[in-house]
Amino acid sequence: GEQQTLNIYRSVRTLPRPEAYWEDVKTCREAPRFHRSAEELYEAICSGAESGWDFSTRWLEAGAGRGGSSAKLVTADTCNVIPVDLNSLLYGMERTLAEFHRSLASPASAERFEAAASLRSQTMEAWLWTGNSYRDYRLDVNAPSAVVSIADWAAPLWVGLHGPGGQAAGVMLASLEESGLLRLGGC
Repeated sequence: GEQQTLNIYRSVRTLPRPEAYWEDVKTCREAPRFHRSAEELYEAICSGAESGWDFSTRWLEAGAGRGGSSAKLVTADTCNVIPVDLNSLLYGMERTLAEFHRSLASPASAERFEAAASLRSQTMEAWLWTGNSYRDYRLDVNAPSAVVSIADWAAPLWVGLHGPGGQAAGVMLASLEESGLLRLGGC
């Protein structure tokens, strides 16, 4: 079949963050109890911080739906999450680049970026669409995230992703209202 590509947040850093050195070192002291290497945990922590969502339960064990010590930073597993927001933003960038190349009379480049955006949209529908919204996908459990995040709606709607065939904006808005995220204080 056709190759499908979605992106994840992955830092190349496998050391403590300079701005949170002691906090990261302290957190990584717990890594062996969770059967993790310090390098793997530092990478996950740095990736979460670089995402701009530091530290959301999206990256923690809670997102895998396993419970337990889910609120602990030592369970961060950012690199095993296919995030809705990142892929939405990349879709928007591909669409913008297609328009840019069209305006420069570069139709081959415009078509290349339009095709990339179309393929990303289809792949997001296959992997991230849950029937009424997009949801981060957890590679560690091969299932949608158990965490409901505003990113499930805000980023796709902002770049014009409205579900299968672009026809589910109303369904998305209804599910956002039902999510509780719009209530005072959120869920």
